[in-house]
Amino acid sequence: MVYRSIVIVLPGYDDRGPDAPDGPGLAYDGADLMDRPGFWAAHLIEAVEADLDGELALLFNHELDTVRATYRQLTDTAAWPAFPVDLGGGARLVVVRRNVDEDEGVDYLLVPADGANCVQIATVEGALEGPGLSWDELVAVADRQPGALAQATALLLLAPMLGDTAAESSGAVTRLAAALRTVGVTGQVVTIAEAIVAAAPAAWHRTADGVNICDSEYSTRNPSSLVALKPADLRTVSDLLATGRG
Repeated sequence: MVYRSIVIVLPGYDDRGPDAPDGPGLAYDGADLMDRPGFWAAHLIEAVEADLDGELALLFNHELDTVRATYRQLTDTAAWPAFPVDLGGGARLVVVRRNVDEDEGVDYLLVPADGANCVQIATVEGALEGPGLSWDELVAVADRQPGALAQATALLLLAPMLGDTAAESSGAVTRLAAALRTVGVTGQVVTIAEAIVAAAPAAWHRTADGVNICDSEYSTRNPSSLVALKPADLRTVSDLLATGRG
């Protein structure tokens, strides 16, 4: 298999030595994979709580063999496809397929502009360990991207870490369905969008000092969670994802 020559540098996260493609690290730019038929079915499989079977293929209007072939490439343990989303000012969110035998998952990382280590804000390992962002934050990040296709792509790349009880009443299903159409999904886009919105609802609010947090016991963004980020990282994540930035 030929991988893109662009290695994604993830400080403190992907320092796996010199044997990976193109030098140090395993993470590579997975942008080419998004052009493969069945990519969105493969990427959103956990978000819609589906198995890699005919039901998923029908949902996205693909042949099952097509979806399986793309899923195999996404999860190939030879390297880790990564999908960056720009936050402005040099900061990024990066979606990484952590392809480790018997420990595969999808990590959602915030990479600050100052070169500090990545902050892992959510993980999908069969189910979401999150949520990692609210609906307002997801929309704010998507809207910073240049043009309708880039905005739709960002929305869907990050959608698996969404969890927000306010999302449905805020038009999330309509916007996600429109994004699916924009990236070329011809299947049951409303049903897909509804499944994403319903997957992991959580309530969000701002603390007295303005940090956006949620109430899910599985979220790094709940200060009371066993997996909570450090207070400084909670502040960094909240500030970089804040609506009105960019």
